[in-house]
Amino acid sequence: MAVNQQWHIPFSRDDITLQMGLDSISAIQAEHDELPLMVQLAQKPALQQPGSNLFFPGMSVFLHNCIHLLLGRGLLIMDEAFTTGFTMGTSKKMTNSEHSLYAFLSQYVYPHEYKFSQHELAVLKDGIKLSFISNCMPLDQFAFNDWLQEPIGKIREVVGIEPEYIEAYYAVEKRHYPHSVASQRLLPDEKNIIAF
Repeated sequence: MAVNQQWHIPFSRDDITLQMGLDSISAIQAEHDELPLMVQLAQKPALQQPGSNLFFPGMSVFLHNCIHLLLGRGLLIMDEAFTTGFTMGTSKKMTNSEHSLYAFLSQYVYPHEYKFSQHELAVLKDGIKLSFISNCMPLDQFAFNDWLQEPIGKIREVVGIEPEYIEAYYAVEKRHYPHSVASQRLLPDEKNIIAF
């Protein structure tokens, strides 16, 4: 497993500042030239499907990384699936048809290393559903630049991420996917994780 795949700051680490978390991700990404396809698509509207806002046009690596940190997700495909789903749900920009189209593209069109399996599609949908029952504001519109020196836990409170919902879902995900590294390291009992 590559170092960038091992990177993870658990949801339980709500005491670190957003800047500390971003510095940690930047160090990992600097070692790897290739960004995940989903991030490339988000940054380059020219690569997106005409007439579709599926990939959050204009979403920067900065914004994408901030959302990963708030949700306590790493950089594996399962992490990408949940982060993308939760962000889609909070944005309130996408219809059910667009969710379905995104799921189709991620399963059949993306290059092999970025394709979603049935498990990842289920986690994507779980992220969408969880965001609908939460009081979380649209994460793709939050001014993270103004909160760089604040603890991640405080930012979660401000945006409306309810830890009890996230932790309850992570317990379910851990039970459902016992062979997934991403799912198994979500809760406080994780071991041997490279954080920063």
